[in-house]
Amino acid sequence: MVIAGFDYSYFGPNMVRLGEFDRVLIRPASAFVQVLTAQFTLKRLGRIGQGVIVLGWALIALGGWTPLKLAYLAIIITSAAFSLAGCLFLDRGCRSGWWNQWRR
Repeated sequence: MVIAGFDYSYFGPNMVRLGEFDRVLIRPASAFVQVLTAQFTLKRLGRIGQGVIVLGWALIALGGWTPLKLAYLAIIITSAAFSLAGCLFLDRGCRSGWWNQWRR
């Protein structure tokens, strides 16, 4: 849900039709945060934690890390995350453009 944002496949038919969005609007917390975390499961944290543990073990097993190499690793991981997010936004933009063109 965090990547999809207010995706209609969940937000439209389930939250609005079943009246769950009214319940979200009544609560004192931010509606945006409540909708984004509506389908949050702890399994996702476990997968992220497992990846971090494996990456840490691999870094220790390889050895020979200098501060420059660690900085380079941080830059590579950050740029990969932003590149993936950018590709997803570009893909969604292209698909919505094709969809609007197809509907005309």
